[in-house]
Amino acid sequence: MSDIRIVPNPYSISSPLGSLRFEGEPDKIAFFNIPGYCKIRIYTELGELIKEIDHTDGSGDHYWNSITSSNQVIVSGIYIVVFENTQTGERIIKKLSVIR
Repeated sequence: MSDIRIVPNPYSISSPLGSLRFEGEPDKIAFFNIPGYCKIRIYTELGELIKEIDHTDGSGDHYWNSITSSNQVIVSGIYIVVFENTQTGERIIKKLSVIR
């Protein structure tokens, strides 16, 4: 779980389309080296849950379009991302920075 990476981090909302890591694809944030079956919970720095993702395809990566559960685009700030392995219960916390 310590090998989990969030890419890009920091995530720049205002980056020109050609400079993003996923050129030619819709803008997104990637979570790499995650357990094949896990929950990804994304919180604001104040502790408000803005998105919960059930990762169940068995792969080690997942992509998020940076849209909250309320269908809003995330804003600048620090986000806390909690990864929980649904098979073992193990958890790890990572930070995501979003800038304009």
